[in-house]
Amino acid sequence: MRRTQRHARPFRPPTSPVGATADRVSLVGTTVVVIIGLGLAAITERTLLVGHLDGIAGAPGGSASTAKPAPSSTPRKPAPHRAPPVQTLTSQVRSLTVSQRGAAARKLYGGPASSPKLGPTRLSSDKTWAFGTTAIPVPSSKSAMPQVFLYLAHWTGGHWRIALTGGTQFAGLLRKAPNALIPAAERRSLAAYDSASAAAVPSPSPSADPSPGPSPSPSTGKATGLMLPWKPGDIWNLGKGGPSGTVSFQSPDGADGRVLAADDGRIYRFCTTKAGHGLVMVIHPNGVASVYYGMTGVISAPDGSTVKQGDFLGNAGTDRPCGGSKGPAAVLFGLRDGSADISVDGTSIGGWTFQSGSASNGLLSVLPGAPMVNFGADPSKDASPSVPGNGNGNKGTKSNSGNGNGGKGSSPKSTGNTANNGSSK
Repeated sequence: MRRTQRHARPFRPPTSPVGATADRVSLVGTTVVVIIGLGLAAITERTLLVGHLDGIAGAPGGSASTAKPAPSSTPRKPAPHRAPPVQTLTSQVRSLTVSQRGAAARKLYGGPASSPKLGPTRLSSDKTWAFGTTAIPVPSSKSAMPQVFLYLAHWTGGHWRIALTGGTQFAGLLRKAPNALIPAAERRSLAAYDSASAAAVPSPSPSADPSPGPSPSPSTGKATGLMLPWKPGDIWNLGKGGPSGTVSFQSPDGADGRVLAADDGRIYRFCTTKAGHGLVMVIHPNGVASVYYGMTGVISAPDGSTVKQGDFLGNAGTDRPCGGSKGPAAVLFGLRDGSADISVDGTSIGGWTFQSGSASNGLLSVLPGAPMVNFGADPSKDASPSVPGNGNGNKGTKSNSGNGNGGKGSSPKSTGNTANNGSSK
C-alpha cells in the first residue's frame, strides 16, 4: 500500500479582527497628524512673513479675510506746526523788495542794482513772525543814498505774508504782531514811520508815472529840532550834495570825526556785513528818520534800541557796505519816511537851511567845500516831541549831556526782545 506524502506548510497565526482594525486606525491617525502638521507649518510661515494672524482677534462670526482691528477711542493729536526754513523767508523778502521798490531804486541810482541785502532777523518764539531790514545796494560806480526798508512777516495758512514799510499791508501786520516781538513803545515808533509817507508824499494822478524821487520836506521853512550830526561848536566842511536831496559832511583835519544822532529816536542798521559797519537809520518820534552812511566804527546796539540826541553812532569814513562809489572821509546824511527819501532842501537843521546843495544861516551862506559850524539843535521844535525811552512806554526826556564835549550821551536802550539769526546775506 502506497502512502501519499504531503508538503509541510509554514505556520501562520490566525488573523485577529481587532488587530486589523488597529492597523487601519493607526494609518488614518498618521495621515491626520501629517496634514495638521503641514497646516500649522503653513500658518507659522505666514505669521513670520505678515507679522500677525488675520481673523484671530476679529469679531464673532468674522473670517480671516474680513476681520479688522477695532478703532481706537483716543483722538489723534494734530501734527506739530512747522515753520519753513529762514532761507525761504529770505528769498521771498528779496523778491518782494525788488518787485515793489526795485524800479524806483534803479531810476534813482541811474543804473541796475544788485540783489537786496538783508540784516539780522528778529523772530518770535514760535518762529511764525519775523521782523528785519532790507536794502537795495547802490552800483559801485554811483553816488547815492542806499534805499532801505523795514519788513514784517507772518507765517499763516502755509505761506509767508510779508510787508514793507510804506506799503499798504505793513500797518495791518504791525497791529497783529506779538508784543514779545515788537514792544508797545517800538510799535508806536514804527507806526509813525510807516504812516509818515502818507502825510509827506502827495498822491499822484492816475495818469502820472510814479516817481522814485524824494518826498517834499514835511517841515519846509520850519525848524525840525534836529542838529547837525557832529559835536556842537565844532566846524566841519559841507560836502557835495547827493541825489534825492541828501547832503554830506566832511570831517577836517583836527576834528574828532565822531558822528552823533541828530535827535532822539530808535536805531536800525542795514547791510551789517560785519561788526562796526553798516548804514544807520534813526526813526524820530514824528515818524521822519535821519540816515547816516559811510561810517566806520558803527555802534552795535540792537535794532530798535533808543538813542538820545547827541549819542555817538560811528565815525566819518569811506565805508560802503550798501554799495556806492568811494569818496573822502565823510558822512552822507539824509531824511526819509517809510518808503522814500525826503529832500533836505528847505529844511532847517541846526539853524542851517539847506537849498540846492548850499546852506544858509541868517547872513551866513556856505557852499560845498566850505566850513560850517554846528550851532546845536534848532531853538524851536514844533514837529518832534521826545521819544518814548523804554519798553514800558514811558516818555524819555531830552538829554544833551555830552554834546558840549563830544562825548556820547545816554547809552542806547535795547528792546530786549530780539533773536538774531545771523548777519546780512
